[in-house]
Amino acid sequence: MGDRSPNPDLLFARIQLRYPGARHILLVPADASGSTTDLARQLAAAIAGAGQRVGLIDVGGGKARPKQDGELSGTLATPGLHSIDLLEAEMGDAKRIGRALESQEGFTVASAGPLQHDAQALRLSAAMDAVIVVVRRGRTLRCELAEIRHEIESVGGTLAGAVIID
Repeated sequence: MGDRSPNPDLLFARIQLRYPGARHILLVPADASGSTTDLARQLAAAIAGAGQRVGLIDVGGGKARPKQDGELSGTLATPGLHSIDLLEAEMGDAKRIGRALESQEGFTVASAGPLQHDAQALRLSAAMDAVIVVVRRGRTLRCELAEIRHEIESVGGTLAGAVIID
């Protein structure tokens, strides 16, 4: 994808066009200094704004936890947007995560830590339909992106692209 400015509406459109069956989308930072939480919120709001039902998951620090109303800063008030709570048992392996996600209606947007440091993020990358890597301009090397791509593909995940942020 290679977006230079993360326009969530455009990002959703590109995902739909390039991966038409993708309902479950994971955003991961390329390194430990980055976060995908804000972009995940924006993407979820854009999907909900397009009239779709969408659940939001935060897997920060290796634990899945639903976003609380206050944490979403009004995003949860968007019609069609809701928080998803995955149980720790479901986060134990990719197949359980996949079954839990399939029971969800509509789309799922998940925010996780970097794959190199977060086992839950790696498991999620195997269970999700599309993985978007969030890259910080000037901080991520191509060889690091190649390693991330290898990690995603080695567990059966689909790298859908990257978003470059400042």
